[in-house]
Amino acid sequence: MKCLLRVMPPKSPPMEFELDMDRIRLGRSEGCDVVIKTPQVSSIHLELTREGDSFRLVDKDTTNGTRVNGKEVTEVVLQDGDEIMIGNSVAATFSILSEAKAAVAAVPAPRPASATALTALPRKPGVEVASPAAPVKPSSPTVVIKRSGGGKLPAARPPIRIAKPMPPAASKSRD
Repeated sequence: MKCLLRVMPPKSPPMEFELDMDRIRLGRSEGCDVVIKTPQVSSIHLELTREGDSFRLVDKDTTNGTRVNGKEVTEVVLQDGDEIMIGNSVAATFSILSEAKAAVAAVPAPRPASATALTALPRKPGVEVASPAAPVKPSSPTVVIKRSGGGKLPAARPPIRIAKPMPPAASKSRD
């Protein structure tokens, strides 16, 4: 059985990923396996862990939360056809393909050589970059899937400086 995750970020074409690892992290951080560069997605938003022919979704205590089929969840075993809302703006669909469906889905549609944005990304030695099942525009990708053992989280943002409040103006008394 093959499991697929179809991610539909806002203002970007949908992308499909074959879930072929036992643990997949999804979030905004470059250390995640599936990177979604959307502000409403947390650095490490959720984790998918293989359980037989399906996956367990675990929300990583995120600010904007995760919903499956409209219900807020912290942990759930995904079923075929489950609709996932990642944060407030990224929709996804989980699918389990039987062998017959997988054979039909394995026939690739013809694509231009430069149709995938992921092949244009710089590759680091030892890190494989998988191509999505659906073509995307060659502009900067919103979603990136990487095959790596993890990585460092991005550096923290510098603290915001707050100016000292102005003292109240001296009131002028009018006689």
